[in-house]
Amino acid sequence: MTIVQYEVEDFEDLEIGDALTIYTNSPFGLDYMHVFEGELLSVNDKQLVMVCLNKTKTELVETKIPTHRIQQINKQVNLDKGETK
Repeated sequence: MTIVQYEVEDFEDLEIGDALTIYTNSPFGLDYMHVFEGELLSVNDKQLVMVCLNKTKTELVETKIPTHRIQQINKQVNLDKGETK
């Protein structure tokens, strides 16, 4: 299985179910970054909603991320099947 990760430039390139890594700046200041890894549930111009593991990595939670905090979005794609992983 060959999985590649690439940066997404536009929200229109995202599809429900995509495997994503999101980097955001923190509400505590630009010196802090947050990383979210999970599956996309929905996206609009105000927020991105995804399911990911909680901080202790013991359960799945729905996470809402304001789009103005997003610094970078990486999408993982399985090249062998042409599907997101």
